[in-house]
Amino acid sequence: MGKGPVVLTTSPASYETRVATTVSITAEFSADLDQRYFKDYVYLTDTHGVRIEGRTAYRRRVLTFTPLTPLSPGMSYQFFMIGDSDLDNDQPSGLRSILGDPMAGNVVINFTTESAKLLTTPDLSSPANESIIRYKPSFTWQSVEEAAGYQIRISKSNRYDTLVFPEELSGFRVADTVIEPDVDWQDGLHYWSVRSMRKDGTVSDWSPTWQFHYTTFVERPIVEDDAPPVEIMHEPMDLDLELVDSFPAADGAEVPTNIKSIYFRVIGEIDVSLIDTDSLSIVGHHITNDDYEESHELVSGSYAIVQDKDGTTYIVFTPDPLPSDEPEPEPEPEPEPEPEPEPEPGPEPEPEPDVDTPPEGRVNQR
Repeated sequence: MGKGPVVLTTSPASYETRVATTVSITAEFSADLDQRYFKDYVYLTDTHGVRIEGRTAYRRRVLTFTPLTPLSPGMSYQFFMIGDSDLDNDQPSGLRSILGDPMAGNVVINFTTESAKLLTTPDLSSPANESIIRYKPSFTWQSVEEAAGYQIRISKSNRYDTLVFPEELSGFRVADTVIEPDVDWQDGLHYWSVRSMRKDGTVSDWSPTWQFHYTTFVERPIVEDDAPPVEIMHEPMDLDLELVDSFPAADGAEVPTNIKSIYFRVIGEIDVSLIDTDSLSIVGHHITNDDYEESHELVSGSYAIVQDKDGTTYIVFTPDPLPSDEPEPEPEPEPEPEPEPEPEPGPEPEPEPDVDTPPEGRVNQR
């Protein structure tokens, strides 16, 4: 008996991951195989040992096994090529060459398919986010290519703990990208979102939540008949005022001499237009250690009227600064300017000669 066939390469390789669910498994051999033994000795199983139906092809020493349906995503599988485990036996078994030489032992390829691809989340269309609806709304969204249907949820809570539509999500599916729910709409804020679905029931994430306000109020122009009659009433003004507090707070209160302001806080209606400098007079006194009272007469200053939110009115008086008792210092005399120094005497100039005086020893003759 000659040397039996050997597996040279496989695809996918053993223990390969993220294999496509539509994979075709191939194995290259060192010798030509007898195809009569493929049915019994070449097969694919899942993790539970259940055989996966498939189609086997062979050409130029390459065996190809193709499952009849796509494999499940994220699952592990085993591909078996059974050989002869007892070569000493006169009755060969398993895969063998066209010369009848059996393949020694079994070859098992373990692999895992890729995880399920998430469905695309639909994009919402209408009603627009944060819109106001006064009619029975229709809900629309963009289609997703791989989706077989959609689910929509509408609630008056952004947690969707109770649904306005549908009553139950389980088993609910919308085949199209538009729906007009048969709902007795109530005034108020509503929230909605949509997700995609495959035929096998797998779903995408929910879309971002949009909201709208449903109202039955209809705006219309205001006409004269809408205005209620107005009754004009006149009540006499109560001129009685009550002092609430003041600063200084009481007679004889000690305050600094540089006090900035004095105020009275009153309650009651007050006509601020009647208050002027003639309405206010403040007299100051200076009390010495000998209890001698010296009058400063009227204190000049300015006033302001401030009406508080609680209905009280502040009358604020700001006195002018008192003149100082200390005499003003006399201005220092300006220093006298120092005399300029006289110039130092220089050499005396020589006298100029007299042209009318002839030199000595000579007489002018005419």
